[in-house]
Amino acid sequence: MNMLAWIVLGVLSGYGASRLSNIAGPTYLADVLVGMAGAVLGGLGCVALAAHPSQPFDVTSLLAAGLAAALALRAFHVWFPRKLATVVKRSTRWH
Repeated sequence: MNMLAWIVLGVLSGYGASRLSNIAGPTYLADVLVGMAGAVLGGLGCVALAAHPSQPFDVTSLLAAGLAAALALRAFHVWFPRKLATVVKRSTRWH
């Protein structure tokens, strides 16, 4: 159950990051995949470091997964910055 929750949290984090950066296209999928990978790795790391066995729904691992997804997305956007022209092009398309 935790793994499914981590994946959903990662997908939602990636989708939210993509919408906040106001960009569509191939980087949208990259945001979702990076968010999902960060959440799963963060959740697994929390379970591995926990002294107690994982419950069917563990809030601590969910919080760790959310934090790891946010950190992974931030690192991704710092290391691979988006082009400003793409943002301007998409934001002026509807005018």
